[in-house]
Amino acid sequence: MDEAEGTLMTDDTRGRPPRNGWWTRLLDKIDERVSRPIDDGARWRGWTVGVKPGTRTHVYRDPRWDRRRLCDECAGTGCEGARPCAWCDGTGVVTDRPGHRMGEAS
Repeated sequence: MDEAEGTLMTDDTRGRPPRNGWWTRLLDKIDERVSRPIDDGARWRGWTVGVKPGTRTHVYRDPRWDRRRLCDECAGTGCEGARPCAWCDGTGVVTDRPGHRMGEAS
């Protein structure tokens, strides 16, 4: 039998045991208990909460960032010629109101 036939895809071939022992389960439970209030608070604010697979790293996303974009007037440069852009106050980015894009009719 050659190596390709004898190694199952579920086997960890990196030379270390998979993370499924009692110590890992204990750390997962502690992480869940410690992170629950933080995660619940983020969800209450309307954020999305995720955990990176195989880690205890929590990832939070505030949907208000979806309203940030480059300024259409200055193409993100922050300048109109030698003067700061009037639309974005020279920052190069604008924040749209919820449900509206800047420059659209209400």
